[in-house]
Amino acid sequence: MHATFTWIDWLMLIIPTLALLWIGWKVQSYLESVADFMSGGRVAGRYLLTVADGTAGLGLISIVALFEQWYKSGFAIGFWGAIAGPVGMLMAVTGFVTYRFRETRAMTLAQFFEMRYSKPVRVLAGILVYLSGLVNYAIFPAVGGRFFVHYCGLPLTLNVCGFAVSTYGLVMATFLLVALVIVMLGGQITTMVTDCVQGIYLYAIYVFLFVAVICLFSFSQFETAMVSRPPGESFLDPFDTGKLQDFNILFILIGVFMSIYMRQGWQGNQGYYTAAATPHEQKMGGVLGAWRGGYTWLAFSLLAVAAFTFMNHPDFADKAKAVNDELAARIQFDSKVTTETIRTQMLVPVALRHILPIGITGLFCAAMLFLGISTDTTYLHSWGTIFIQDIVLPLKRKPFTPHRQILALRLSILFVGCSPGSSACSSARRRTS
Repeated sequence: MHATFTWIDWLMLIIPTLALLWIGWKVQSYLESVADFMSGGRVAGRYLLTVADGTAGLGLISIVALFEQWYKSGFAIGFWGAIAGPVGMLMAVTGFVTYRFRETRAMTLAQFFEMRYSKPVRVLAGILVYLSGLVNYAIFPAVGGRFFVHYCGLPLTLNVCGFAVSTYGLVMATFLLVALVIVMLGGQITTMVTDCVQGIYLYAIYVFLFVAVICLFSFSQFETAMVSRPPGESFLDPFDTGKLQDFNILFILIGVFMSIYMRQGWQGNQGYYTAAATPHEQKMGGVLGAWRGGYTWLAFSLLAVAAFTFMNHPDFADKAKAVNDELAARIQFDSKVTTETIRTQMLVPVALRHILPIGITGLFCAAMLFLGISTDTTYLHSWGTIFIQDIVLPLKRKPFTPHRQILALRLSILFVGCSPGSSACSSARRRTS
């Protein structure tokens, strides 16, 4: 166990990132048409969709939320959360929404509304989706930037030419730039291929994380930490969770209901909805993805339980105190920004830095970076293309040439990327003041 980021950990982070950029650069040569940029040329098979779409759908922000959920609720609520598994598999097997939408050959949901209703409906839907997407996406890079600052143990500010610059803003802008480069090179083609590569690499990282946690903790330590809970807040008994406040059975039921009611309604990864070679391949990608997700969630839930054991078992009391002292010092230094909510969200990441050995610390950081980049590229592509396809294009009297349309799509994506980037700059200015 160690509490600092070493040069080995930095190599584990930097080398895969450079390799990812190189892959994106090479793949862009396959871009030949607007359909390639929008939907990956509609050539994706089930296995590519399973890995790529699954990686894009499970973002860094989702893992931070999962860490908070498992740290507060444990396996007891996880038992009820398993209800979502059969529900998701049923929808995947039947092709609910997915199959029929892919049959329409529409590239966006708003385009389908024009087929079904009228052009004004398409424009209205495009405006609503685009604005809601921008507001939603502004949170994602912010959470990612804060995660890396806390997990890597970076200082909250850097002295650049005598000015105090927010590290959080610089980190956020750097990773946004990586995502922007990938998605602007080839649109959905580069996004889909790099997401798939990231997903395959993540499988190997999960194995190392499993081995590290099993070697560092005993099952008796897990048991001791989790059974020492007050009545009504059990981590193990699913029928003794009546006093849980934030993550309880109602939380699970709402999530299951929304997964059915909003099936493919959220357009954050709309490029994947139209990328399959056939409607059947689209459906089978969802079926295989429902199975794949269990392995991923198991890996990160195990990390959250390990962090809880580390922070609450007597064997690790001194090291847990170091984690609490570090978080307290950051809150005191950055009290205007670092709230108690952020402290709760960053507790597991900071604890994991103290838990994981050298090398594994960097691998986990690379895993989180890849999950952040995959979601960023997908969201940038979705909101940028929706603006052009569903707002600009229907209102434009003279249609774009293919070359100009791809240029417009790239510029729109750049604008979406600059929106959270400007937030980072304003954050840096507030820190300076």
